[in-house]
Amino acid sequence: MEATIDRPVIRALGAYQAQAAGDHFLVGTTVAITVGITPHTNDSQVAVRPHLKIYEGSILSGHGSLIQQIDYPEIVLYPEVTTGISFIHVVTAGSIDRRDVNFFMEYYNRNTGEWKSGPSKEWDDNWYRDLYTYSFDVAQPVPSQA
Repeated sequence: MEATIDRPVIRALGAYQAQAAGDHFLVGTTVAITVGITPHTNDSQVAVRPHLKIYEGSILSGHGSLIQQIDYPEIVLYPEVTTGISFIHVVTAGSIDRRDVNFFMEYYNRNTGEWKSGPSKEWDDNWYRDLYTYSFDVAQPVPSQA
């Protein structure tokens, strides 16, 4: 099975939304990591088991230590229809601030009656974790009449 896999979109959930700065998230922040998947198949539908692995980044090529693997429940996808699959993760400290993401899925092959390895994609330095938050707000002068 072939598929188009979109780059993950990461967003903070709940009370942490105000603390998220772009692609930087504080330790303890709950985030939703959403990957868009568009299957290209001749079948009218396909059953898939999506998975997401989150790794520490690495100064070398490849990724560092595995932080978490999230297994999504089996779902049905339809050809040429993009479906967003969201994985929930709580940001952890680790030893490196960069995070790599690997999305992969299995699909059910109706001809053989077996689950097969399907499309996968990996992104390096997809987002960053921060240990602290800083505020550099400076009061703006307010003009007044003399």
